[in-house]
Amino acid sequence: MSFKRAGFVALTALAVVGMTVGPAGAAAPINGAGKVRCTVTGTVKYSPALKATSSGGTTSVLKTTVTCGKTGSTGDGLHLVSGKSTTKSTYTTNDCKSVLTPTTPKPGTGIMKWKAATGTAKQNPSSITLTRTGGTGDATHPVTVDSSGPVGAGGSYHGETATSHTAIQESYNDIATACLGKKGLKILHITTGSTLALD
Repeated sequence: MSFKRAGFVALTALAVVGMTVGPAGAAAPINGAGKVRCTVTGTVKYSPALKATSSGGTTSVLKTTVTCGKTGSTGDGLHLVSGKSTTKSTYTTNDCKSVLTPTTPKPGTGIMKWKAATGTAKQNPSSITLTRTGGTGDATHPVTVDSSGPVGAGGSYHGETATSHTAIQESYNDIATACLGKKGLKILHITTGSTLALD
């Protein structure tokens, strides 16, 4: 099976959705407003592993860590520090091509909880919907996925637009080799160069 021209749409939701973190200080929660800039790292694990031929359904578990900075951030975004998340998704098949390369890009929505700097107000979560808009990658270079979408009403940064750039450590060849192998594809790594912006 060929993976070299695949869009890896399923990675859309891997970039940044569903990030959760612990509390930050004693201030009453507010709906944060402004611009936000963060970097993203993490993993996506599949159980059962993805294979070239389906043997049933699978569950993916996305774990991410974000680090937010002041450069490019404004307003309450200047107070954001870091975050962690665990997001689960289920699939009716564990076929690599069906899970990683669906025909039509579909939006993925997740809840992001923010950790603000000590001494600043806690910030309410944000509901972020992302849909793949592009990407790159080839047989030997890492896969990247670009996504964008709205920040939903009722939380921090509502009305802003989220954009993400997700760098996957593995190349198309790495992914195809794992899918065709006896053990299958068990994990993908979100690596340096992955970013999240709310504008």
